[in-house]
Amino acid sequence: MRRFRFAISTVVAASVLVVTGSVSAQWSADVGELSRIIKQLNTQAGKHAEAVSLAEKYVALAHGQYGDEDPQYATALLLLAGLYKSQDRYAEAELLYKRALAIIEKTRGPEHLDVSNSLKDLAELYEYQGRYDEAEPLYKRVLAIREKVLGPEHRNVGDLLKELAWIYERQDRYAEAEPLLKRELAIREKALGLEHRDAWDTLNELKVAVSLASLAALYRNQGRYAEAEPLEMRARAIIEKAKRPSGAQSSQDLASKDAEAVSLAERDVALAQDQYGDGHTKYANAVFWLAILYEKNGRYAEVEPLYKRALVILEKVLGPEHPDVRPSLTYLAAVYRNQGRYAEAEPLYKRALVILEKVLVIREKVLGLEHLD
Repeated sequence: MRRFRFAISTVVAASVLVVTGSVSAQWSADVGELSRIIKQLNTQAGKHAEAVSLAEKYVALAHGQYGDEDPQYATALLLLAGLYKSQDRYAEAELLYKRALAIIEKTRGPEHLDVSNSLKDLAELYEYQGRYDEAEPLYKRVLAIREKVLGPEHRNVGDLLKELAWIYERQDRYAEAEPLLKRELAIREKALGLEHRDAWDTLNELKVAVSLASLAALYRNQGRYAEAEPLEMRARAIIEKAKRPSGAQSSQDLASKDAEAVSLAERDVALAQDQYGDGHTKYANAVFWLAILYEKNGRYAEVEPLYKRALVILEKVLGPEHPDVRPSLTYLAAVYRNQGRYAEAEPLYKRALVILEKVLVIREKVLGLEHLD
């Protein structure tokens, strides 16, 4: 074990050297810290190859120390697989995810939460490639495990319901997606009622807004506009409420609660990046909600790059004219407008208008001109 920890510390020192050009004598050899450093390195321009090299060394060291059937080795495989996935090396990532899953199933048992997490990693890889038929049974297994271990109303179960609904929606299986999104919304609303800390309330309210918007989008895709509109109105009301403070509280109380809400949202962004990668719509949504909270707190310099990041991801994954791209366009345009940067705001508003017009054209064809109001 001491030999392994020394080897790990060598890898950590190498990663620090790459990032900062110096090595601290006090640097911890903790494996969790190593994982964090490698992931951070992978986000830096021009450092992806170094990150993969360090992760491959980590895998080799873990294999040498623990063997090829130990959860520690599986953890190293998952880290490297995540890097491969982020660099579009899907075939290599798939092999590692499958090998890690087999190890965890054998050592933990088929219904352990660690198995559900590994299944989810593989399912997301398939989903990212549009391999929905292969992703679906994996998501169903993840859902079954989490329902059994955590309970049917746990927020992590809600995450899986939305993920599975997304798979169905991408295949136009709306009748199967709808009950999942309704159940996910109910879980979010119940969580909002149970939480009593204000920062959690703000974050949970925003998650309810996301759930409302997801269900509304499902209805819109089917031309069920009368059902979509009240959900969209509720979502907008929640967002607007989150952006403005309550006058009944002191400025110090508000600052403390807002800071906590921002901290929670920042954690959600980090978790989304870790779980889904920085090219997934879930990561884009987390970034979008963080931008809203930054804007509420007057951190305007940080708002613009976040809205831009969310917009780029959504455009790449969904297409530049997808209805879900429109909110990012309008919020970014509003940032420019509020700064007097009208020349930059105008094309974004025009693009958002084009998307809206296309939605209205579809609506007219489905419902008739008299329903456009």
